[in-house]
Amino acid sequence: MLDLKKVVSAPDEVIQNLKKRGADVSSSVKQICDLDNRRKEVIQKVEKLKQSRNEASQEIAKLKKAGQDAGPILEKMKSVAEEVKELDATLAPIEADIHQILLQLPNLLRETVPDGTSESQNREERVVGEKKTFSFPARAHFEIGEQAGVLDFQ
Repeated sequence: MLDLKKVVSAPDEVIQNLKKRGADVSSSVKQICDLDNRRKEVIQKVEKLKQSRNEASQEIAKLKKAGQDAGPILEKMKSVAEEVKELDATLAPIEADIHQILLQLPNLLRETVPDGTSESQNREERVVGEKKTFSFPARAHFEIGEQAGVLDFQ
């Protein structure tokens, strides 16, 4: 899975890299960037609300220590707590959507990988050992498994 920071920080680079694979991911990358911006906005709102909640709790402590009524501030903090819960509830599906889209994107290619959409456009880097030759025609593993009665594809 691709790193969200990489996709958001260099979306054009990611799109160009994945075009080498023949994949058109520009709409997915744009969608990820949009969702990430929404995610950041929600997180920022939540952090501001939590900051105000912390400041209010300090103020409540001062008021109680002085023997004054902290009721109005407590009521305000209840609404802030509810708003934080609502924002957290909106954040979870956004993050799930981002994760789901990232799972669908293929991995990035190294710069040395040639452009191409099929295996025929690959190049052989090196060969280790010699290719074995058999006195009989080679068969695929599933054919051998069916013949041995170990595999049943029906």
